[in-house]
Formats: sequence, C-alpha cells, structure tokens
Amino acid sequence: RRELIYLKEEKRRIENEASIKLQKMFRGLSCSMKYSLLSFSAVELQRVVRGFLAREKFIIDLANVILVQSVARRFTTKERAKQIRLLQNLASTTISSAWRGFVDRCNFAIMLSGFALLQATARGCDARKKVRRETVAATAIQRVYRGFMTYNSYILDCASIILCQAGARKWLAMKDAARRRHEKRLEAVTVIQSAWRRFLAESNFIIALSGCVLLQCFVRRYITSKQYKVQQRTRKNAASRIQSAFRSRLYFNRYIDSLIDIIRCQS
Repeated sequence: RRELIYLKEEKRRIENEASIKLQKMFRGLSCSMKYSLLSFSAVELQRVVRGFLAREKFIIDLANVILVQSVARRFTTKERAKQIRLLQNLASTTISSAWRGFVDRCNFAIMLSGFALLQATARGCDARKKVRRETVAATAIQRVYRGFMTYNSYILDCASIILCQAGARKWLAMKDAARRRHEKRLEAVTVIQSAWRRFLAESNFIIALSGCVLLQCFVRRYITSKQYKVQQRTRKNAASRIQSAFRSRLYFNRYIDSLIDIIRCQS
C-alpha cells in the first residue's frame, strides 16, 4: 500500500514537471513571434543590426535551453534509478522473508514428528514395565498358593495318618483337594490370559496412534506447501502488474518528451 502511494506521488510530480516544461516552451515561442513582428516593423536601416543581435541572442538561448534540458533529463534519470533500486531492495527483502518462513515451518514439522515418535516410545516402555510387574505379581501369587496347597496336603496326609481315617474319607479329601487345585489353576490361567490380551491391545493401539500422528503430519505439510505456492503465485502476478503499469507510464512520458522536441524543432 505504501509502495502504491509512493508511485502515485512520483507520477504526479513527473506530470507537473512536464506541464511546466510545456508552459515554458509555449511562452518562449510566443515571445519569439512577437520579436519577429517587431523586427519586421522596424526601420530598414536597423534591420541588419537587429537581425545580427537577434541571431546571437537566439543562439545563446538555444544553448541555454539545451543545457537546461540535459540537466533536467539527468535529474529524472537519477530519480528513476533510485526508484528501481528501491524496488529491487523491497523484492529481495520479501523473497528472503518468505524463504525463512518456509524453512522455519519445515523445521517445526520435523520437530513435531520427532516429539510424536518419542511419546510413542515412552508409552511403549511404560506398557512393557506394567506387564512385567503384573507377571511378577502373578508368579508370586502362584508360588504362595502352591506352597499353601502343598502344606495343606501335607497337613491332611498327616491328619489322615494320625487319625486313621477310613479310606473313603481320605479318597474324598484327595478328590476335593484335586478339584480345588484345578479351579485355582484355571483362575490363574484366566488372569494370565487377560493380562496378555490387554498388553496386545495396548500395543496395537499405540502403533495405530503413532501411524495416525505421522499421517496427520504429512497431510498438514502438504496443505502448507500448497498454500505457500498459491501465495507465491499471487505475489508474482501483483509484481508483474505493477511493473507493466510503471513501464507503460514511462513509455508515455518518453513519447511526450519526444513530441515536445519535435514541436520545438518545427517552431
């Protein structure tokens, strides 16, 4: 927006300078015509002298006009060169800022994927530690239970020997103990299976979650790159339009200057 305001002010200044030049040339032309009429109405004896003086004055005025034109054209050329340098500096600044933003976004996406992988690794380690603790606890429980059952069997055997129980009671006690051992073993197997299935389910969930996170990273990166390309295309179109407008105005000013020179030569 500031660049457009600056270009408009520069355009207005150039038009004012062109109008001043046209007025100066028109006034000089009118003065020369008046001087010609006065010289033709003068006396025949003064014509030769005044003609000589008029030719000298015309040559001096023409040299002054040429000098003023060269100075003015040199000044306008310097101003145009300054404007071109300013536009080049602005374009380089815009390109460097866009490139740095793109590099920062790429680094941020890479860092985010690294964080996601680190989180997945840490969660897998926690799950494995939890399964190990549960396995150790189940083993301890089984060891205590088996010791208790062995001690109970020993007490029952000692009681059957000491009390001289009948064979029927001993057989029933052994059958009951065997049934209880079978039930406890089934319970232990059920606990172990549930813990193992839970571990497999958590592992599959963590793998699926890491895959979803990586897929989101790739999709967001693609969307960001596409938006950046659209912005770059829009900036290039705007820059080309501004340059075409400026060049057309420059060619028009050159055409006006050449037309003024032709009019001056004809006069």
